[in-house]
Amino acid sequence: MGSVTQITQFLYERDPRSCLAHLSLYHYLKNSMDVGRSYDLELIQEFIDDCLRFEHWQKHSDELLFELTQLSEQMIKLKVISESSLGQLPQTSTQFVELKNERDFSAMVNDHVSRHHPKESHQIQLPKNRILALSLLDEGNLLAEIYRPAARIESGRLRLMSPMTQLHYDRQMDLKQDCRQKLSLNGLQTLFFRKAEGSFLGRTVQAHLFKMVGNLDTLHFSTYRDGFMALKEVERHFIEPTSDPYYQELVDSLEQAYHLLHNNRPEGPAYASKIIGKGREALQTIYPKDKLLLLLVTNIEYLLRPKEKQVHSPSKVQRSLEEPKPWHKAKPLPQ
Repeated sequence: MGSVTQITQFLYERDPRSCLAHLSLYHYLKNSMDVGRSYDLELIQEFIDDCLRFEHWQKHSDELLFELTQLSEQMIKLKVISESSLGQLPQTSTQFVELKNERDFSAMVNDHVSRHHPKESHQIQLPKNRILALSLLDEGNLLAEIYRPAARIESGRLRLMSPMTQLHYDRQMDLKQDCRQKLSLNGLQTLFFRKAEGSFLGRTVQAHLFKMVGNLDTLHFSTYRDGFMALKEVERHFIEPTSDPYYQELVDSLEQAYHLLHNNRPEGPAYASKIIGKGREALQTIYPKDKLLLLLVTNIEYLLRPKEKQVHSPSKVQRSLEEPKPWHKAKPLPQ
């Protein structure tokens, strides 16, 4: 049975640039942070699903399947992998299908999750017609998966595409140690990472070639901004903000900024100007309905305004440039 490392080396020695399907597979195996995994049918199915997220492979799915089949036959012949370990590859073309009916999509997600994680599951509707499926696993662990409304027809059967985001948590709602995590950053980029001995290691891959465009190697995940914000946008649906260390730190910083400004401390404006951007960003992306953040951001913005702008009404041009924000309607903190 071949491992991901062995197959990656096999492809490298034969120069994968000569075939686009081989090059995509080479990058996928090399950058997915799962080097110890076996090269089996389940992995190939996941690779095909991730390929079909992109228009190029949707248009060239026959070519993709043909090249993967040829590659598998070649590796079996050279005894790189065993035929029994690989199983049966799809025998017909793979067709990508968009699911336009929300009820059908929800039913397919429910059926898929129930078969794989029968203990307990829950669905949450997300923007762009996506579904967040939360599954309770053994020992209180949690699996969070985001599915897009897409499926594929293969050998006459309709099958839900694998999740675009797949995150594993322990019973304390921390990312699990030594477990591959998959996080969609946007329509074109995906971050594969793992938490090991307190550090975060990972790679961001781009589009249908899965070429690395970003490297994650840090003690604090918050330093990898794009990945951190995408992670928090997912977690806000099932993790209580008050138990989130990032939320607690942000609130403490905003409260400190408010009190420095309110007490006319000389260091107040500089500190508040530095922290207010984080507060606005958190309100817009991570905690859009959080009343405490709304209140703190509103009051800090009010205290940061020059006194002359509080006395004199702005001109028509100024009013057009300073459109009111939702949090401006919040009441100030008691003094």
